[in-house]
Amino acid sequence: NEKSKPARCFAKDVAGGPPTPLTPEGYAQAGPFSPDGSAMVVQSPDGNGYLLSLKDGALRGFNGLTGNDGVFAWTSDGRGLFVGAAVAMRVDRLDLSTGQRTPAMQFELADQPGIKGGGGVGGISITPDGRGYAYYYVSMPSRLFEINSAP
Repeated sequence: NEKSKPARCFAKDVAGGPPTPLTPEGYAQAGPFSPDGSAMVVQSPDGNGYLLSLKDGALRGFNGLTGNDGVFAWTSDGRGLFVGAAVAMRVDRLDLSTGQRTPAMQFELADQPGIKGGGGVGGISITPDGRGYAYYYVSMPSRLFEINSAP
């Protein structure tokens, strides 16, 4: 990002030269590149989702993404995304053509007490077929002592 300016995405030629802006200011990368490498998901400052063409820089909007969503993976056919809010511990499959969300997976933590930040998981990685995933969560167990003074 440029100093004192909103986030945006840049491209850098491996042969050298300065970075070239890919997105308007305030549009940040929200997820991985498409399976064919032709696009990436970006989010506008108001949380709307767009596909950014890496060929011509065109932005194509799509429905169904909220400002709280993370984009975890593309579907193997490139027609959908796995999205969700990690705190909700749920991931939906988002159809890019219709904006419709279908529940894909729900994470269940065996031991919920002591989970840092009030719950949730992080670092969610999902295979393109949606059959495999990995995530982490932080647990901070503690002890509570009550001390009574003698009369």
